[in-house]
Amino acid sequence: RVRPDEPDWRDRDRFVLSKGHANAALGAVLAQAGFIDEALLDRFYGFESPFGMHPDIKLAGVEMCTGGLGHGLPVGLGMALGARIQQQTFHTFVMLGDGELHEGSNWEAAMAAAHYKLASLTAIVDANKISQSGRVAELMNVEPLADKWRAFGWGVREIDGHDMAQVVDALDALPLHPEQP
Repeated sequence: RVRPDEPDWRDRDRFVLSKGHANAALGAVLAQAGFIDEALLDRFYGFESPFGMHPDIKLAGVEMCTGGLGHGLPVGLGMALGARIQQQTFHTFVMLGDGELHEGSNWEAAMAAAHYKLASLTAIVDANKISQSGRVAELMNVEPLADKWRAFGWGVREIDGHDMAQVVDALDALPLHPEQP
């Protein structure tokens, strides 16, 4: 639920791209959805461009400046808790990379989200097995990843993120459980 012509609409769903280095893809989505002018994409990471290497809240549709790995899920948790406190019904989505799951703040947020039964929070993990510095398994293995999320009390659905039908089906099925993130 978003309104590109009203990007600060109080009841909008939130999306945090925790893996901020994927900002070019976010920009394309923001342009296609009508949040930003498509011409801005040609200036990506250019001199004085508001559209830089990582998401920046100066752009409509961006909820959080990211790039410092391990911060997106804790902030998304705060957004979801804030919604509950303010009796709002928006949903918060956070996209993480498996390479940032080395950060303990993610697991603290995962544990808290399950404790507070935040079905309005969804973590999408891009399990591409690659980190900035090498292969995730060689740097700090996070497998079995789905089992870890389950152990922290999350509803888990594994899909092929390259298959858009599976992505849409998974998002349409949310929440997977009425009392689980």
